[in-house]
Amino acid sequence: MKLDTSKYKITLMTEAVCPSCQEIQQLFDNNLIKYQNKCITAQIPPDYTVNQENAANRWEFHDLADKHPDKVSNTPVMIIEDVDGNQEIFSAGAGYETAEEALELIQKNYCI
Repeated sequence: MKLDTSKYKITLMTEAVCPSCQEIQQLFDNNLIKYQNKCITAQIPPDYTVNQENAANRWEFHDLADKHPDKVSNTPVMIIEDVDGNQEIFSAGAGYETAEEALELIQKNYCI
């Protein structure tokens, strides 16, 4: 199965040191699910300098969590956007429990 990219795009919001985030990215890569990754870890080891893009992503994550507290619980967060700009938001603990469940959700609803 492959993501129907003519209708949908997926954005993952992840953290640099997050086993669940790494697992979902690996599962998506292995199953050829295309996605854009937005890391929200502003200060990345080993030097902990601030990555400006990640810092902006972190603010976007906080805004999303404030706007949708019932849908955004933990990382990773999946944002599925259709061609009309409508978004569905799923996060670990609020939309799925495991990376396998996230993949199943994508395959069942957004793949051809």
